[in-house]
Amino acid sequence: MLGITESKGFLDLLIFYKGKVVGLEIKTEKTQTSSKGVASPEQKEWIKVLNASGIPAFVTYGFDEAKEILDKNFGNSCRVGTR
Repeated sequence: MLGITESKGFLDLLIFYKGKVVGLEIKTEKTQTSSKGVASPEQKEWIKVLNASGIPAFVTYGFDEAKEILDKNFGNSCRVGTR
């Protein structure tokens, strides 16, 4: 069995906060419409596996969309933002 770091396509972030977990694959807003901004088959499979395991996982495009997903899953108490 391969570890996460040895497995192709694992998501960019796996975030743990106050007993909850969310997985994020972050694509840049600039590449959203190009092939570079599309989740690979391996990334899609990881998202499917995590979701089936009860861990919400998403592909996001840019900071604002990632923040919106984190706020929805962790509530505004997570205080995701920039300084």
